[in-house]
Amino acid sequence: MVQGTTYVRTLYWYTPSLIPGQTYRVRVRASRNNGSTWCPWGAECLVTIAPNVAPEGGSSNFDAPVAEQRLSIWPNPNNGSNLEVNIQGLDRNAVDAQVVVYDATGKLVYQDQFAVEAPIWRSTIAFEGTLPQGTYLLRVVSGEKYWNERFVVAQ
Repeated sequence: MVQGTTYVRTLYWYTPSLIPGQTYRVRVRASRNNGSTWCPWGAECLVTIAPNVAPEGGSSNFDAPVAEQRLSIWPNPNNGSNLEVNIQGLDRNAVDAQVVVYDATGKLVYQDQFAVEAPIWRSTIAFEGTLPQGTYLLRVVSGEKYWNERFVVAQ
């Protein structure tokens, strides 16, 4: 079992426990009180281990960067009223992007569709009212591609 308090999981293993390029079936569960109690296990999903991008002799890094596709959001943390979004790597034929935001409980708090001009899209998302303090997940879907990014509202 590998435990952590963030959504990023860097694996500092020195023996080849997981094989780069290999896909594994995994299940995840979360704790909201630093491991005192745990939520139920989530559904099984597939995770493919990225190749080692560390220098020779370095550690394996699970959150390897993807060169041609990138979602950037700012400011993060923010005040809950506006969020700047920039995506690189849209399909050349993309004409729109579906944008949804979920709160930490999985509740849908925002949904909209935007026209895009590939391969780069930049826009400002203006939330109706102000999002309450907390952690949110932004998901953008355009054609066959999708991007996820977490952001924090701190007031």
